[in-house]
Amino acid sequence: MFGFLRKSKGAQQSPPHPNDNRSRLRLETLEAREVPAAFTVNTLTDVVDPNDGLTSLREALQAATDAGAGHHTIDFAAAQQGGTITLSDAATHRDLIVQPNPGVTGVEITIDGSAAGITVQRSATTQVAHGLLDVGPGVYLTIENLTFANGKSPTLGGAIWCAGDLNLTDCTFINNHSASSGGAVFFSGTRFYSTGCTFEFNSSDTGFGGATAFLGTDSAAIHNALFLGNSAQTGGAVAVFSRETGRQTQVALTGTNMLLNSAVTRGGAVYIAHTGVGVYLQVENSTLESNWVANPDQQYQTKGGGIYFGKGTLDVISLTLSNNDAKKGDGIYLVVPDASIFGTPTYQNDTLEQGPV
Repeated sequence: MFGFLRKSKGAQQSPPHPNDNRSRLRLETLEAREVPAAFTVNTLTDVVDPNDGLTSLREALQAATDAGAGHHTIDFAAAQQGGTITLSDAATHRDLIVQPNPGVTGVEITIDGSAAGITVQRSATTQVAHGLLDVGPGVYLTIENLTFANGKSPTLGGAIWCAGDLNLTDCTFINNHSASSGGAVFFSGTRFYSTGCTFEFNSSDTGFGGATAFLGTDSAAIHNALFLGNSAQTGGAVAVFSRETGRQTQVALTGTNMLLNSAVTRGGAVYIAHTGVGVYLQVENSTLESNWVANPDQQYQTKGGGIYFGKGTLDVISLTLSNNDAKKGDGIYLVVPDASIFGTPTYQNDTLEQGPV
């Protein structure tokens, strides 16, 4: 759209205005307008049918994505609040998809499950392995008050695979599984933020991060979370791989409890990889208790019952490590000279050990 053109070249001139010190109007382009859209889910059935008069979560996500740039919201009708959406295992459905059209950026979507909450799950009876939600680049997705259950990805991210930006509030991830990494969430986007979330009994088989795995992200902030009973080959609860270039990946754990998580090789609760430019991890008001690293055939020399820190800086403001277990570094195993620690954790039957990878 354009503004008004006051006068054109060659037009007859009007006499000067007696107080003609006014600014001249000129042709200029106005900025694009982003129009927010709102969608209400009024069925718990995982269906796509434009003629049934209903809106499923899958249909709402597609509509919000198609709306393009802008902040769009999805909520749930009163009759659906507190309910469960079981994803179809039909070949055309399975994972929910949030993928903008090519070249489209600036898509912001909020899914609000309301105080009663909504559960999204893979069918307990299906033989088809699939995750629950895939988020492509160019999306900033906020999810509030949702539970993700029984996801089973044959690759990455048992519940959520995300290459965009992700903001989780008061969400629960329970009994999700990936064949590779990120039992609940695999995140390779730019910014991750969570507050008040619970990760229980999620797992990954051959890879990293029984609950969450971060690959090359700019920042990840986890506040007031509970990680309970998650397991992986490496990094029972959280695994972080830094970026290859640029500044260190920034990670914050605040008010977070990690209990009874386990790994086979490194990092019963937290694994920071010995790769890239390293990670800056700040820990405040958090507790890691009774996490462990163990393998029955003794194939690996287990390290870091609580934290395995491979490269970067561990900044401890307040951290309690209690009754964690590994062959080396029950509490923390620090790889030197590539990793360093500032601050002093509180150790209860735990130790700090430093050594090679």
